[in-house]
Amino acid sequence: MNPLRWILGAALFASCSMSTFDDKRAAAWSDSNGSVGLDSAEYAIAIAGVTTDQAGATIAVLGVNPLGLGVVKYNEAGALEQFGANIPGFDGVVFDPPPMLLAAPATVPGVGGLVAIGGLGDANEILFYDVGNGEPTRVGGVSGTECGLEGGNLGARMAFRERGDGELDLVALDGNELVFFRSVFNLAAPDNGCSRCTVPSNGLGAQDVAVAELRASAPGEEIVLTFDGLFTVFEGDAVVAQEITSCSDGRQFFPPRGSGNGETDFGARIAVGDGDADDFVDLAFSAPSTERVYVFHEFDTSNSPAVPQIVTGDVDAISFGKGPMTFMDIDSTDGDELVIGDPQGNPEGVIGAGQVSIFQYSDDGGGEFEPRAVIYDSSPEAGQNYGRALSEVEFVFGEDDSDVLAVGAVNETFTVFQSLDNGTDPRQL
Repeated sequence: MNPLRWILGAALFASCSMSTFDDKRAAAWSDSNGSVGLDSAEYAIAIAGVTTDQAGATIAVLGVNPLGLGVVKYNEAGALEQFGANIPGFDGVVFDPPPMLLAAPATVPGVGGLVAIGGLGDANEILFYDVGNGEPTRVGGVSGTECGLEGGNLGARMAFRERGDGELDLVALDGNELVFFRSVFNLAAPDNGCSRCTVPSNGLGAQDVAVAELRASAPGEEIVLTFDGLFTVFEGDAVVAQEITSCSDGRQFFPPRGSGNGETDFGARIAVGDGDADDFVDLAFSAPSTERVYVFHEFDTSNSPAVPQIVTGDVDAISFGKGPMTFMDIDSTDGDELVIGDPQGNPEGVIGAGQVSIFQYSDDGGGEFEPRAVIYDSSPEAGQNYGRALSEVEFVFGEDDSDVLAVGAVNETFTVFQSLDNGTDPRQL
């Protein structure tokens, strides 16, 4: 076995309701589930670990054709319960690209677990659902018409931004428009309006948007935007105060230094994390055209960025940089790992089975993210596309919590309770 490869435990389908957590399932590192309660022919195209106050873990899962939202819930012991419902108004709608599913980074009053669904094509809206208490329930949304938009796939990429006053803002892309919805879930004042600016694009246009509290910046989270092979940083509080009138008002624009390739798709995906747990942010940007991921360690807006580390896939990688990626503390030690999905990968020679690469930060050798493991289904299947969706999931037990990985494949979701040989399974058996 390749020492960088760690094969997942048995992937077992669970029942459709609360089930006894038997010894066989308890011994598996990973549990997989199909859809329940919805009619989507294409399930698990997007997943999101949900922030709740409940013990165990809650995962939202999106399906299309027709549009539907599933909920996977585990209690502290790992016993499973599933729910799901079709989302009305989208029968027969073909989504290209697939919609985006985003979980709020914090709980909000009166909601068990908030998620947003964007990228709904001509619908020109982002939907809010509560999935914390079982059946998904519509609890609101925002519309591009608030900003005079006619519909350019609003929320195809989006991010929540936490404010110091406890409010949540939502930053979203709508074609080449960057849109800022303020206080999107203030029940006392639900209509706080929005503002927008046009991305000054000369090529592929806006790619992705993220939020991060960057070193040497003003207090509060900044907004990171990628387009045309560049990225820029906006002071988040200035955006909220509507002091940004043009997308050219970002703090700085940075090319992908050190790449030498000039990829116009640089930043197709952005991930934000902290590899060495020192409270200084790492930024990762994917470049699908060259199957690379660029990592800026301890990014500092007060200086030009250092030459980034270039991360590439292993010999079985096929679509490295074309899938999702996230930072998370996957082994419950200090520091986040960089987790990258490769849904077209060929693990064990199985075409399109898909795989997920894990990179761990190391201070040795100059301080870089090094290959730690490649994981995939224990019985990979052709065309399974394991890794086409990824999310960090908080597993709460007692006074503690641990991060587990959720992975999407064709019509199934994997909850990976233990991803690495030195990791810890958080289930309280």
